[in-house]
Amino acid sequence: MNRWRTAALIWLASGLVLFPHTVAGQQASEVTRLLQPNHQTKFSALLDGGLSRWDKSYLVTYGFNGTPDASSSKPSIIAYDRTGNVFREATVWLNNSERVSVGDAAVTKNGKLVVTGSALDSKGVIADFVASIGDDGHLDKVIRTSPFLPVYVASCDAEGTVWIYGKERYVPDRGIPNVLRLRNYSFEKGELAAMLEISGSDPGWTLTGGKYADQISLRCNSQTVVLYNAATGEYINYEVKTKNLRTIKVGPLDPAKVHITGFALTE
Repeated sequence: MNRWRTAALIWLASGLVLFPHTVAGQQASEVTRLLQPNHQTKFSALLDGGLSRWDKSYLVTYGFNGTPDASSSKPSIIAYDRTGNVFREATVWLNNSERVSVGDAAVTKNGKLVVTGSALDSKGVIADFVASIGDDGHLDKVIRTSPFLPVYVASCDAEGTVWIYGKERYVPDRGIPNVLRLRNYSFEKGELAAMLEISGSDPGWTLTGGKYADQISLRCNSQTVVLYNAATGEYINYEVKTKNLRTIKVGPLDPAKVHITGFALTE
């Protein structure tokens, strides 16, 4: 289990499992907490009706009623705290849009929400974006990323930077290939870095959204960014300080029998 010295907590399809790891010579122990009945009912409806992820102890939910489509008049993202109460809400909409869809949402280190999405105007023009959510629950700072389609987002600091895994839309006259990328954005400075070109023909990476929830997961801490593909068993590790990018094969896990549906990365 040396490859898990970064202390990843793995949720399997059969329930919550904490992979043992050694920290300062001591064995980690399992800790569980039973939600109150009213929280169980509330969370059950959310988990069954839309998309969700646990991030920094918050349950972030979106894609209500089985669709990623957003609304201009009501919240499209709701984050709950550990007691089951609403912590943050976000109305995701760009002016002059005919339709807006949510790609992913995450919580920053200082408790703010960030979101990826795409907007379609009346002329059929697509605007892909990543945005922060202000205290009023609406889009605050917006970065247009087109033709890059941002899907997964992770935030690891309070300085306004995010990591995004998504796909370049093929633009032949601009020399933009059809590849999957990992990008780093700052809400103050724009794009900081682009890396990790994955050919659109690589098995397991062609569907950015995966075949089931969290088949592909993006997580980070202050030192490391991790992209994990449960279908291929590839654990891509990027060290922020050294800019070292390496791929680790995680196994043996049979994707036909075991589905890893999420993990957390500690410091």
